[in-house]
Amino acid sequence: MTGTGQSGGQSGGPPRQTKIANAVAASIEKEIVAGRYAVGSSIGNEADLCERYGVSRWAIREAIAIVQNDGLIAVKRGRGGGALVNSTPENSLAAAICGFLLHARLENAQIIQARLAIDSLLYRTAAARFDRPVTAAAFAMAGEAKDDRDATTVASEILDVIVGLADNPLIGVFALALSKLTLCRLAMGGYPVGEDAGLSLSSQLLSLRKRQLSAIIAVDADAAVAAGAEMAKLWRPLFADLDDAALRTSFEDRQAAAFRIAQILHPGQSIKPAGTVSTLLMFDAMQLDPSAKGFIGSEAALTARYKVPRNLLREGVRILERDGFLRSEPGRTGGIRIGEPDMALLIERAVRIFEFCGIGIEQVDAFALQIRLHAMDCVFARGDAPARLAERLAAISDADLPSAKVFSLIAAHSDNCLVMLAEAICQRLRPDAGERVKNTLLENLKNTLHARKTGRSRRILARMA
Repeated sequence: MTGTGQSGGQSGGPPRQTKIANAVAASIEKEIVAGRYAVGSSIGNEADLCERYGVSRWAIREAIAIVQNDGLIAVKRGRGGGALVNSTPENSLAAAICGFLLHARLENAQIIQARLAIDSLLYRTAAARFDRPVTAAAFAMAGEAKDDRDATTVASEILDVIVGLADNPLIGVFALALSKLTLCRLAMGGYPVGEDAGLSLSSQLLSLRKRQLSAIIAVDADAAVAAGAEMAKLWRPLFADLDDAALRTSFEDRQAAAFRIAQILHPGQSIKPAGTVSTLLMFDAMQLDPSAKGFIGSEAALTARYKVPRNLLREGVRILERDGFLRSEPGRTGGIRIGEPDMALLIERAVRIFEFCGIGIEQVDAFALQIRLHAMDCVFARGDAPARLAERLAAISDADLPSAKVFSLIAAHSDNCLVMLAEAICQRLRPDAGERVKNTLLENLKNTLHARKTGRSRRILARMA
């Protein structure tokens, strides 16, 4: 996802240079997706890139930061390092989706229900594909071998193994995003995760993850799904008590929660202070008083509040500004304001990543069917939404009824930003949905409408006959 181009005066370079950096980043990403560079290879050093694109070092550095933020490259320091084509861009995309859902304030109940739906598909896909070699390390994870690291970290690594076994980038990205979102919400609510997590929760989580991996290795998808349902029972009482208490406590507590979230979003990476600053900015944005009209603070006020230098604040702002979460206004009367995340930009980024991963039609269809069935569950769980949806469906022509228009309407009426995001990505990857997906979804819709036995449901059923 390229930047918004609004950061010029606040991010260390003029607006024109920012626009140039965006254009260079777009060119680099197109070349990577087109396969110009092998995975793990360098896209060139700064001098090479400056000459190739005819731009300054500032523009190249900013462009590299954008492409790194999108997940298509990983920057390594030292001899043999540089900007290398990333072998696992899905992890960065999962973090971006998690950040989007945090900003959109997905409800706790929605997180749990979405995890149950998507994780179940993940386990069944992994078990169904269990004809692939499994490393000794994976077997060890499923066993009782002692691991001196904290349980939450090991449980996350087991999830990564399960995602790898499923070998479906769409399912894997959303499963990872929801796992990160769960841990982030716990951290925001003041509940410890990671090394300082409570032994009871972390050990239970790890035990269930091991059961899931063992079940998948034994090709017992039902047992893996059952363990997932037990995991949901752990989250529900914790989520019921969450009220973002950590966001209203001392700065030290909020800083610690921000650092934990940075670790959750980017595990295994050296957490830069700017990552913590960006999370603190997100905290402030999420609890801003409506009377502030979106104004978080001036640069001077925020550097004092976070106890950081101006360049570090600007880097933290730029991280969120690229995704549209914030916007900075230059000048004496300017400052940092809440932005409006552009789902279209995130969708474009996701499509690039999935195309780079070489996702197939059947992989898209499998995820699309599950997310659309979940969307219908969301719709029919809401009061008057089914009636309004029925009226909208009745207005669709016969030719368009078994089409993507139906899917879009269901997603729109779900009132769930995760569903709408996932649906839009599926439609971009597979504009003409497979017949199996259409027929299964429409049959489920008919059955649900029939069970309601209302006048409106009977009318729409007559139209769909």
